[in-house]
Amino acid sequence: MSYFPNQSISIIGNVIPAYAGLVGGTDGTDLRALLTDSSGQLKVLVENFPVTQPVSGTVSVTQGTSPWVVSNSGVFAVQDSTAEGYLSTLAGTVSGGKLSVQGTVGATQSTTPWIVAGGGTAGAPGTAVLTVQGISSGTPQPVQIAADSYVPALNATGQVSVTNAATLIIAANTSRQGVVITNTSTTVTVFVGASGVTATTGQALLPGNSLTAPATSAFYGITAASTATVSFMEVQ
Repeated sequence: MSYFPNQSISIIGNVIPAYAGLVGGTDGTDLRALLTDSSGQLKVLVENFPVTQPVSGTVSVTQGTSPWVVSNSGVFAVQDSTAEGYLSTLAGTVSGGKLSVQGTVGATQSTTPWIVAGGGTAGAPGTAVLTVQGISSGTPQPVQIAADSYVPALNATGQVSVTNAATLIIAANTSRQGVVITNTSTTVTVFVGASGVTATTGQALLPGNSLTAPATSAFYGITAASTATVSFMEVQ
């Protein structure tokens, strides 16, 4: 250790001398010493921390939460990271909270049934059970109705004057698909049924009303007292 006869003198890094001059500051009332660390750097106390501090220059930011929230507009790319390649490079544009996509997006079945468009080309039969295909200049395809899909045709029509005695409206026909019977009268009710029909046992057919019956048997009509005209239409 260096020896200094003057006890008010020392050097940087040595002990404080017994007698020395003080360089300090004031808190407004008392003299206060300046504090340093062991390397001689002056320590500064920031009394208003933590508060918002102005920052200038470039600031680097790292993600602190997951997922990372991004708000942006412009063009970006999403690259697939899976080996299957379900999604290849996808380019999109974000605008107004909506994503517009350009390019090809692959899709895999996630529900049953899967809707399939059969194979083939326009104007030619496809390989699936049902195919609908073609273009505006394609070849029209004929449509056939299966043999067991019968479409009825009009067979006969006519009008009969029905009295208060059982009157035949239309005879039996084993090839018939159905018959429509209409009471054309505006005032008289007709009662419809088999050959022995009466005004108390027949099905009431009110004035202006019609009935449809998918039956092949004969139909008779009768009134309670007056006469009414009844029309019929048969399909087979």
